[in-house]
Amino acid sequence: AGGWTNSALLQASGRGGFVMKVVAVRGICILAGIATADAHMSGEAFRKVGHHIYAQNLTWFGEGGIENQTVVGLLQELLAPGEELHLRYVPKPQPELSVSLDGKSFTPVPAEFNHANYVPCVSLRNSDVSVQLEDLGASQHDTSSEGRKLMQDRIWQDRRFTDCTVTCGSSEFRCHRAVLAKASAVWRTALESSFREGRDAKLRIDDAHPGVIEAVLKYAYTFEFECDDAAAALGLAHRYEMSSLVALCAQQMLEVVTTENAAKIASTLNLYREHQEVAKVWPKLKEIIGQDPSLMDAAMRQVKVWHD
Repeated sequence: AGGWTNSALLQASGRGGFVMKVVAVRGICILAGIATADAHMSGEAFRKVGHHIYAQNLTWFGEGGIENQTVVGLLQELLAPGEELHLRYVPKPQPELSVSLDGKSFTPVPAEFNHANYVPCVSLRNSDVSVQLEDLGASQHDTSSEGRKLMQDRIWQDRRFTDCTVTCGSSEFRCHRAVLAKASAVWRTALESSFREGRDAKLRIDDAHPGVIEAVLKYAYTFEFECDDAAAALGLAHRYEMSSLVALCAQQMLEVVTTENAAKIASTLNLYREHQEVAKVWPKLKEIIGQDPSLMDAAMRQVKVWHD
């Protein structure tokens, strides 16, 4: 396999991996695979960078000295012009590259992955070969994500078949125990217990505004956070061990620091500074206030001094 002079790295949108379909319209001297996004795929770089399948006999080339190796379970046959070669790369939970001739039954390539950021790659041996490519993974991933989001939104909006209640004063929010239990280990323990919360399937929160509680509950369903009081929501997120919401609230607070709220934001974040997500933004808050004399002055003026 010499004379590989034309190579291309392709852009795959989304982080959920991709499926690439290669069709040899004329000629079959094609290598299709994956390479790092910053790779220089000149000459025979495919022998050292990434992992690639040779369309001529469906053998494998790649990192770690892989050279013209067969893939167990993949028939060694000639890919004729017009036939399709599908490659699927999934980065999580464990990176995996697999191959298919029909786009349905995929055979895994036993590759070792030394990098996290791989993109589709095609190398051509003859300049008169044209290739049709279709990035299927991004559209499938986006559609799947959009479908899940739509379903979560509908579950949140449609309160039929709820089986638990969150109360705040005279306000009640009908919810689903399965959703709350997944969102918060604290809620799961309460709902599973033999105490009143578990028996009656009721969670009571009396020290927050109903609007803040509703925003936290909506986040549990949809991962969307819409709240004008991120500081109050941070307290609830911390109490109920919702780490992703803690991070979101802390980040939102950083983005709205003014002379009017600098002291409150600093005080609130300091209260939860031992939480790993708050600890990440604490240095940034000190930087924001420290570099702005007006914010520093406003924060210091609101510090209470106690006398014996």
